[in-house]
Amino acid sequence: MVSVRKAVLADIPYLVEMGRALHAESPRYSRLRYSPEKVEETIRNMITSTLVTDAPGGALVAVKAGRIIGMHGGYITAPFFSYDKIATDYTFYVVPEQRRRGKAAVALVRAFEAWAEEQGAVDIVPGISTMIGVDSTVSFYKKLGYELHGAVMLKRIR
Repeated sequence: MVSVRKAVLADIPYLVEMGRALHAESPRYSRLRYSPEKVEETIRNMITSTLVTDAPGGALVAVKAGRIIGMHGGYITAPFFSYDKIATDYTFYVVPEQRRRGKAAVALVRAFEAWAEEQGAVDIVPGISTMIGVDSTVSFYKKLGYELHGAVMLKRIR
């Protein structure tokens, strides 16, 4: 059985390693240097609510049989032209052997949705910028009631 809870400081070493796995798997981000210090700092800030745009609970973990098998980290922001709150993600990752079963991923997204609603968000805007399983991830989100909006562009300059 999969459960989701807010991440705690003791989870940081596991999440740093999960971040390393995400980085290595990502066709988009694996070309960038991986910084465990940056991952630790970001997660610590989400857990302790010291991100400028974040509220407590933006860092979530999925746990199965006492093992962290997924993570979802997000924050609240506002568009350039409005004070309305929008929830978006920093990261969303489930270990490969727990994908396709869907339980951890669905539980993490639903928990993030509840968190976003508690924060007063009017929209949730997840991204798929890692380029890991784009088609299956889009399909997954659509099954949960999300709609495809826009595109992300990239130009490598170095």
